[in-house]
Amino acid sequence: MHWPTSGGNDERGKSQTPKARIFLFLGKRKTRAFHIPAARLLLLFSSSKPNPKHNIRLLPRLNFPTDSAEEPRTKVKRDRISRRTMRMGLAGWRIFLPSILQNLSYWNNEYDWRSHGEEWSAAWGSSEAQWKFTILPRIIQYLPKDTVLEIGPGHGRWTRCLRHYAKHLLTVDISPKCADACRQQFRDVQSFVNDGLSLNMIIEDTLDFVFSFDSLVHADATVLESYLRQLRLKMKPSAVGFIHHSNLGAYRQRLSAYPLPSLELWRSRDVDADIFFELCVSAGLCCIKQELVNWSNVGILLDCFSTIVNCSPSQRCSRQFICNWEFMNEAILARGLPK
Repeated sequence: MHWPTSGGNDERGKSQTPKARIFLFLGKRKTRAFHIPAARLLLLFSSSKPNPKHNIRLLPRLNFPTDSAEEPRTKVKRDRISRRTMRMGLAGWRIFLPSILQNLSYWNNEYDWRSHGEEWSAAWGSSEAQWKFTILPRIIQYLPKDTVLEIGPGHGRWTRCLRHYAKHLLTVDISPKCADACRQQFRDVQSFVNDGLSLNMIIEDTLDFVFSFDSLVHADATVLESYLRQLRLKMKPSAVGFIHHSNLGAYRQRLSAYPLPSLELWRSRDVDADIFFELCVSAGLCCIKQELVNWSNVGILLDCFSTIVNCSPSQRCSRQFICNWEFMNEAILARGLPK
């Protein structure tokens, strides 16, 4: 977005240029402006020109004016946003990477699990509706299987559904409290605790299907790389995995100058569809399908559903690439139908 140049008039009582009026709206009347949802604020300034590579809406760099008369106010605004992001546990002003320790601390000690994760399926009406209308149609062709691994089950929101499609279901979580909750609910499921990187508890060449949904979106590229390299050994030949991960990395250059925590939903900024695809190739896995979705209607293709296959190095796998801007319509449909 182009900001008009100032006319050189520094007196506040006189007429302001368009740039000053825009800035004063965001600065002087900040209460009203910042109470607008972040997604709406972002869409207000977003460009309609599509990215020819991914058909992703480009996000402009939101620069504040730099006139000497306005610079102190700009610095105060940046400092205020910076302090807010640090209080939310973000890893700095220009980078947003949920670390392993932050994930462990938040999900094991700080998060209130009284609803057992059902609050994240509120848009669908319930986790059961989200499973039936959103998740199961994407993975039913690979189920049922003998041995299935779920990474990051939390309190078993998907475990209770997935266990009906597996003879042996294994779960791995970084949080000991989450693993205990799964053990208490599901006697027929083996639940393990790991360090956020390792799958040493899984026997090699035993997995028929790997599943992770609404969990690894908070994992950075290092964590995903570690998991993928180990899954290459743990999965049987031709075994399939369905991984839900962040696509926020496609926007990291645009958002670095103006972070919007309520828009990013604690997604990892160093992961996107292409990076995940490259990690799969490096690990010896084939990524056959990637679906980019506008999770929670935040105005960008925030997340990605990647389907991976443990194929031999001699096999060549083509990738199906989908940009799904209508993803949240599934939630509307699920919520509108009778239970």
